[in-house]
Amino acid sequence: MDFGKGKQVMQLHQYLNGKINPSGKLPFLFPKRLIDNGAHHMEKIYPGVEGSQF
Repeated sequence: MDFGKGKQVMQLHQYLNGKINPSGKLPFLFPKRLIDNGAHHMEKIYPGVEGSQF
């Protein structure tokens, strides 16, 4: 079985064996809780004009 020769295979092997840690390399973050998401509190931040949000 040939898995290829290259840096991608070596890095995947190191990642799967826990030798490298890919954390902190995403260009965005996921909130841990729904309350941490700013869009979740839209009604508290902006009540709307005369109570209407549309």
